[in-house]
Amino acid sequence: MTLYDGKKVAFLLALGATGLLGCVENRGSVTIVRNALPNPDCTVDTATSEFRSMGVLDLSETSFALGAPQYVMFPVLQNNLISTVDQGTGAELNVVEVLEARVDVDTGAAGAGLEPYRYAFPTFVTLMPGDSAALPVVVIPPQFATVLATNIQGDPDFQPIVRVKLKFLYQLGGRQIETHQIEYPVILCDGCLIRVGSYCDSGLYATVENQGNACSFAQDVAMDCCLDNGGGLVCPAQDTSSQ
Repeated sequence: MTLYDGKKVAFLLALGATGLLGCVENRGSVTIVRNALPNPDCTVDTATSEFRSMGVLDLSETSFALGAPQYVMFPVLQNNLISTVDQGTGAELNVVEVLEARVDVDTGAAGAGLEPYRYAFPTFVTLMPGDSAALPVVVIPPQFATVLATNIQGDPDFQPIVRVKLKFLYQLGGRQIETHQIEYPVILCDGCLIRVGSYCDSGLYATVENQGNACSFAQDVAMDCCLDNGGGLVCPAQDTSSQ
């Protein structure tokens, strides 16, 4: 059965209404709803509908000078199963345990000569029927970002797209099942997000507009940096002209 077989899905939903869906399962039972926008403290409010449909990852030398760049997604998972307790069974049989994220990155033009990158990212959450949760997943880890950077650095105009294919493995009633797979594009660039300006005491940074991404500094959000008197990076920029 495929996820797109409407008649069979309808039949399984009918079984769920009689409390039998704990025994018969399809991939639509747990769905990836969206890639959420995290709050400044890197948590996600699943009650909001905000999402990001495409990412950006800066693989410039500056980003590596700040640490190990990586790309983190915040996918929201939802358990669509009907509560068996509500159906009078006395026990909840439709509790879902999410075990891991399965990541497959198609490098496209960014990975000349590279094979698609595949790995499992361990994670865990328990979802009761009707519940949803956001699970941070590192879909482009630092070691892979380092490899991709060799093809990106030195050409600011080269901004290829890699395609992250993501699905989850979950457990239900002793069975391990995969969710459907989503595809999420990420633009790679050399210096499009992290911008280094003048010295921090130049008087130019009384107001710093671009504060960067608190959850993963090299992705999605622009960040202004300045130089201390020793030439070191200060990111995000801080005004020291009055000190």
